[in-house]
Parts: sequence; structure tokens; C-alpha cells
Amino acid sequence: MKIDFHTHIFPDALAEKAVDSMQRGLKAVSGKGLPVFSDATKSGLYTSMEKSEIDLCVALPVATSAKQTETINNFAKRVTDGNIISFGSVFPGAPDSLKWLERLAKEGFLGIKLHPEYQGANIHSREMIDIINKCYDLGLVVVIHTGVDFGIEPPVHCTPEQMRKALNYFDGNNVVAAHLGGFMMWDDVEKYLVGTNLILDTSMLSRFMNKEQCARIIRSHGFDKTVCGSDSPWEDLGDNRKFLTECGLALDEIGQMDNTAKKLLRL
Repeated sequence: MKIDFHTHIFPDALAEKAVDSMQRGLKAVSGKGLPVFSDATKSGLYTSMEKSEIDLCVALPVATSAKQTETINNFAKRVTDGNIISFGSVFPGAPDSLKWLERLAKEGFLGIKLHPEYQGANIHSREMIDIINKCYDLGLVVVIHTGVDFGIEPPVHCTPEQMRKALNYFDGNNVVAAHLGGFMMWDDVEKYLVGTNLILDTSMLSRFMNKEQCARIIRSHGFDKTVCGSDSPWEDLGDNRKFLTECGLALDEIGQMDNTAKKLLRL
């Protein structure tokens, strides 16, 4: 089973507006946008899955304010089916964030997505640590954006060094550090995160990362602690896996990463 652990979709009526908004943010901060490989709808993701022969995708919504939490989690519940599993999200610092985690666990959600940049919370802050530990107690996976986000001005809220310090306060084996532990900060990933309990995902690497370093990090950290992910619509599902093979990873090694994803999803 081929699993993409990092995708994004939006309601049909909002998808185009959401992508346009993110593109404006990218252009405002970095001076340019990024190509998209899907229309960011559920049907668009299914089209990408069929084209790339991906069996299952994890969709990762982000609550960028406390008032969005209920709407986003209701959408996540609606779009989950046999081939797309949507995680939920909570807003760090919201007074009801821990109660929301209990509700999500009771409703059958398998995990949540946190984005320190869009949510304005440092990974080692008390509100983040409390959420991660509560998720551990509830058996929920936590996917966290790590490293640079081209659409958000510095400072970065979750660098590899910050994540390493935060690991003093939570276990990490239910935490997926997106973008191989720190987008555009991979030297520090090798310095601070390789060999920890964190799970790394491979999202958004194909156009930005050195192939030799990518293979070195994955092999050093372990296939049992790495999962495949694309960050669709910002990266093509198939391009992500093609990049991993171009890095020198064998198909059976990538298959081990899919097995890691299966365990996290209780399949």
C-alpha cells in the first residue's frame, strides 16, 4: 500500500480562494509563488492519487484561529473515507484546545496537524507541549510543520534546534516532523534531530533538497521513523516518490516507509 502522509484539501467552494490567498502570502514574503499540482479539492486529490498510483492520503487541515476549529474539524470528518483520512486541528492557546482533542479522539480521528508559523506558536511553548502530550495520552498522531515557510516572515517558530529542546518535554514517537524535520534547515536536522524518536516526512523536498543529504538523513534516522508525503497541491504525489528513488532509495526501502505510515494509521 502506497501512502502519502501529507496533503491538503479544502471545500470545493473555498479551494481556489485558499490557494490564491497562500500564493499572495508567498509573493509578499518571498517575491514569487509556487506551482500547484492540484486544484486542492478532494476530487482533485483523487485525480492525483489515480495518476500516481497512491492508495491512501492523509489530509492535514490547519486551524489558523480558535474560531475556525469547529468548521475545520467538521469538514475533516466529512471528507474522510476509505482512501482519504483527514486529521483534525486545534489552535494552540485556545482555552478549549485540550477539550477539542478529547472530542476528536472520541469521534475517531487519528491525529491532528499543527503549524507553528501559521498559528504563531513556538514549538517549545507551553501551549504546544501541552497539546502534544495530550495527544500522546489520547493515542493521536501530531503532524507539525518544521522549518521555514516561504509565506511567513521570520523568525521561524519550529527550527530543528528548537524541536530538539522541546523533546525534553514530550516523547516524540507520536510526532511527525514535516519536511524531513526542518524545511530548508536540513544541516541542523542532521545536527539535532537524526536519531531522536521523531518521525520525519518527506514532503516538499523534490525541488529544494540535495539528493545525497536526503538519502543520508533518511537512512541515518531510519525507515521505521520516516513516512512519505508530498504537501499536495504544492508538490505532485508522484514527483515526491520519484525524487526518493533518484536519491538512491530502493523501492523496498520506500515500502518500509509506507509500513511505518500504516502503523501510525493503525492499518
